[in-house]
Amino acid sequence: MTAPAPTVSRSVMLVVAHPDDDAYGIAGSVALHSADPGFRFVLVHATDGSGGDIPPGFPATRESLGAVRRGECRNAWRALGRVPDRHVWLDYQDGEVAEVPDGELADRIAARVRTGRDAWDPNRVYHLRGVPDEMVAVEVDTSPVADRIVAGLSQHRSQLHVITDPTRSAADWQRTVGRECFVMAWPPRNADDPLLHDIFEAL
Repeated sequence: MTAPAPTVSRSVMLVVAHPDDDAYGIAGSVALHSADPGFRFVLVHATDGSGGDIPPGFPATRESLGAVRRGECRNAWRALGRVPDRHVWLDYQDGEVAEVPDGELADRIAARVRTGRDAWDPNRVYHLRGVPDEMVAVEVDTSPVADRIVAGLSQHRSQLHVITDPTRSAADWQRTVGRECFVMAWPPRNADDPLLHDIFEAL
């Protein structure tokens, strides 16, 4: 007799510009939930990163870099120990997402998840943006899986010169990825609400 499929009770979707953006920021939380049969992880890439840097001597050309980086991305999640349940490539040209007609990108993402809210300001070019500490609502201790996060990041060989300093020690790198912080877009939080410590806490 076949065992019933596990009920999905917790899902997360990550939308990023190109490969390696996904290898930090939420990788620790994914690793922490990797053995949970009710956890579902969806990953969306706007581009394949074909416009990225190619370090001297690296075996890739401008024409092949996109395929190389797709492979690095697959290897990174295998190294982390939890591949996405669904991985979507939107196939926009790297470096030209800002030229996509207004609303198109948001509509394509909304077709995969309905939240009723915009995920970002479409008038700003994608980039990492810091926020004041008081805006942080969730702080996850990912130090128990830091080695897995670094193992995943290390698979992005074509971009390691961008991701990290080559002289950096493994221990220092693991300390850097040992914590993930998130701002909660909804529901609204009060300034004195206690920090949550898991992406699914209180849901």
